[in-house]
Amino acid sequence: MPTKDEDDMIPFYNILKEKLGEDKCAHHRFDDMHHGFSAARANMEDELNRQRVDEALALLVEFFRKHIQA
Repeated sequence: MPTKDEDDMIPFYNILKEKLGEDKCAHHRFDDMHHGFSAARANMEDELNRQRVDEALALLVEFFRKHIQA
């Protein structure tokens, strides 16, 4: 989940898709957020930042639900 501060990760994502299969990897870029927006640098008083944190957490939960069996 790169942000506007990180390099383009699509080339690496494409390699992962090729080696692991598209169903075993995911990519979502947060172009309107800074590095750390959902961790130590989060500004939970900012509505957009809170929305993006919720999105990031939902994406992580869904990814782990899909790939980790209890």
